[in-house]
Order: sequence, then structure tokens, then C-alpha cells
Amino acid sequence: MATCLYSGRVEHTRFGPRRHRFGYRMTMLFLELTPLDRDLLPYRWLMASRLSPFRIRPEDHMPSRRGNLDAAVRGLIERRAGIRPTGPIRLLTGFGFMLWRFNPLSLYYCYDRDDANLEWVVAEVTNTPWRERFCYVLDMRGQVAGKPQILQHEKRFHVSPFMPMDTRYHWRLTTPGQDLGVTIAITREDQPLFSAGLELRRRSLSRRALLATFLSMPFTTLKVVAAIYWQALRLWLKGAPFHAHPGDTSSTAAEKTP
Repeated sequence: MATCLYSGRVEHTRFGPRRHRFGYRMTMLFLELTPLDRDLLPYRWLMASRLSPFRIRPEDHMPSRRGNLDAAVRGLIERRAGIRPTGPIRLLTGFGFMLWRFNPLSLYYCYDRDDANLEWVVAEVTNTPWRERFCYVLDMRGQVAGKPQILQHEKRFHVSPFMPMDTRYHWRLTTPGQDLGVTIAITREDQPLFSAGLELRRRSLSRRALLATFLSMPFTTLKVVAAIYWQALRLWLKGAPFHAHPGDTSSTAAEKTP
């Protein structure tokens, strides 16, 4: 069964111009988009409520016709790369709270037709407080089996007022298995500015695991957002340079979340 939980830790490190570091524990849901409810059918009682933190709502992610996230991801890759994925797509995402959802980063892992190799990763980034969303399409077809894929590109989306736009993203991605790792390093003129790492360990999906997650981390979304604003305040107090939102330019165009 592909659907499972991943638990571990998120670490953020800012190297300059003001050094800053923080981290927190995180549990995320990893599920197959087609059919969305196949593996989750035994837990529908826990996910059906509009207030459930485990409910996956397509409207909380990229725009999709009739709530079909699977088709939306395939269409996005086809528009950006000229190739339409043919294999299963699996989503790694966080939990919500009540009627409010916020995921700074959701990842769509797109496999080949035989479900043997990871071909694409779509990194869906959401900022706050603007509630804008942008997707980076990452080509994983050159990955060597058993080794992480290293990719880089220019930053195209405003996320933090304490991070300039003229930077580069450096991704280090592994194929999800017993462990799942994601690292994003940001550089400016080849100098390290920031690094965020996600190191997770797979946990089997069960009613007991879902309930334990709910009881131990009932306000995950609120915790993440509170951490973002608290760390922003600390950076401001340290005198970190402030970078205003550049506006709706061709390099930062984003879809507004509902």
C-alpha cells in the first residue's frame, strides 16, 4: 500500500546576513492520487468531516477541474515539460486545522507507467500572508538508483520578506521509501544564504496511527504558521534586511489560493 504517514523533523538554517536556525517535528500524509480514496477507504470515517485535519481537499492545492488533482498535476507537467506522465502520482502534504489549511510545501511524486522509477517531482510552494501558490516542476529522470537527485534553478516566487528574489534554489531529493529526504539550499552569487531540510521516516497507515498523530499534533497547521511568524519576528529584531513583495511580475506569477 503506497499510502502511509511520514514523521520526522524540519530544520531551517539561515547563513547570512544574520545567522539564524530553528526546527520542529512534523508528520505528513503520503497518498496516491488515483484513485484518491482507494487506500484511504478504511479511514473514511476519520477523514469525512469538514473539520478533520486528515481530510485532503483539492481546493487546498493547485487549481483543478472538478477537484481532479491527478489530472491537474499531469497537465501542469505537460505544459511545462511537453511530456504527460503516465504512471501513478503520490502526494506528500501536511495536515490542516478545522476549516483552515496551509502547507508551505507539498510534493507530488510522479512515477513511470510501471511504477518502477520516479520521473518528476512537482514542488507546490505556498506563501503567507499572501496565500499565493507556485509550482516548480523538477525533472528526476536522470536520477541514479539509490542516490539523491541534485537539481537547481532560479528562484521565481516570493516566499519570505527576508529573502531576496535574485537567488538560486538547489534541491536534493530522494525517492520515497523507508526514509524520505528533501533539502533546499538557497544561494546568492554562489554564496550560501539558507537551507531547509526535511528528514522523515515511514510509518504504516492505521486508525491507531492517525489518532495518535491527531492527539500528539492536533494543531500542526497552526504550529507551522506560528513558527513562520515567530521566526520572522526574530529575524526582524536581529536586523535582517527586508525585501518587499515584488508584485505580480512574469517571474513571480502565482495562483491565488481560495
